[in-house]
Amino acid sequence: MKKLLLLSTVLFLTLVSQEGSLDPTFGSDGIVNTPIPDSTFSNAFAVALQTDDKIVAAGSATIGGVSQVTLTRYNTDGSLDTTFDSDGIVITLIPGSTFSNALALVIQTDGKIVVTGETIIGGVFQFALVRYNTDGSLDTSFDSDGIVTTIIPGSTFSRPFALALQTDGKIIAAGAATIGGLTQFALARYNTDGSLDTSFDSDGAITTPIPASSFSSALGIGIQTNGKIVAAGQTISGTNQFALTRYNTDGSLDTSFDSDGIVVTSVPGSTSSRALTMTIQTDGKIVAAGEAIIGGITQFALIRYNTDGTPDTTFDSNGIVTTLIPGSTFSSTLGVVTQVDGKIVTTGQTDAGGPIQFALIRYNTNGSLDTTFDSDGIVTTIIPGSTLSRAFGVALQTDGKIVVAGLSDVGGLTQFTLARYLGRICTFSDSLSQAICIKYASCS
Repeated sequence: MKKLLLLSTVLFLTLVSQEGSLDPTFGSDGIVNTPIPDSTFSNAFAVALQTDDKIVAAGSATIGGVSQVTLTRYNTDGSLDTTFDSDGIVITLIPGSTFSNALALVIQTDGKIVVTGETIIGGVFQFALVRYNTDGSLDTSFDSDGIVTTIIPGSTFSRPFALALQTDGKIIAAGAATIGGLTQFALARYNTDGSLDTSFDSDGAITTPIPASSFSSALGIGIQTNGKIVAAGQTISGTNQFALTRYNTDGSLDTSFDSDGIVVTSVPGSTSSRALTMTIQTDGKIVAAGEAIIGGITQFALIRYNTDGTPDTTFDSNGIVTTLIPGSTFSSTLGVVTQVDGKIVTTGQTDAGGPIQFALIRYNTNGSLDTTFDSDGIVTTIIPGSTLSRAFGVALQTDGKIVVAGLSDVGGLTQFTLARYLGRICTFSDSLSQAICIKYASCS
């Protein structure tokens, strides 16, 4: 009888716990919605995990008609962490701003939280960085009040979209700046106290116009183990294309990267393509992810590059993978991470079979769809009661679970939305250990 009960338990847990399934131990059936108090619109753009496994999401909330930097922190079960500013929610109005948000997020080794995003002060778009202590209070050791704003020298318009942390604690924000009417890649590097790092191209900021481009913007950033800095985004030269730049630690373009430090790639068959995010694998290869319009349909697009900037031909033969989500007319990759086993997890949005909704796709190391992930490699999630939901940020827990953050519109109220999915699952010869592993996805 005991053997029969154990077998039934194993079979049950196996059925309900397929990789890609929503994690029932997180919030309500794997989903957590957080309406920001007094907000008419809120959106999580980024997510990161602390060493204690608490989850931090960052984005914006519109309160009193003004968009403001907003953070939420959650316990591992998805409940708001009340040790974070008493209610789990922190809202920061940047002095003098009429609009601001957080678009990217990193957590320092000391637990302090850094976000970057755009702010409008005096009618001018500029970089904004905010650093918080672990309790959610502003860190006054960071430019005296926890807030730094930067206009890229010579620019009339500056917006950051991505953030990275160097091993020495210096912070790099990447985005775009318009100089002389031309929008181009822009990076700024900050010391740990929030001051611009003058060892980075003498004034702490660099801009890179992509040759023959009428518009370019960095939308993702990564730092290699040798300290070199990679930015990925888009450039328009006739059509929209993937664009990557690589810099030496002093901010100069790295000429060992495709001879001039710049790589531009058009997705075959597309009328428009762009990288919206990126990650660097443990082997140094670079994965740029975004979207491509092929046959009038926008779909997930990934390009993997070797360390010298050439396309990696072990990734679907030409380094490029596009994925049309069944039933969709529009899908886009907005976040990407690499698992410890080398599989690539992407997240974003799709209109497959209904309203715009969360979308996740997992790829094997060779670029093929991973059929162990919800049987076909593709997971879509309509947030219950929502008319619209988008997933922007993604992070991996040490137990392999996948945390996704974005927004959903439920009952006319747009709010922070997080979902957690079961990730990798291992195999034990002992059936009880296997059942526990499957249930909690706690194996490495």
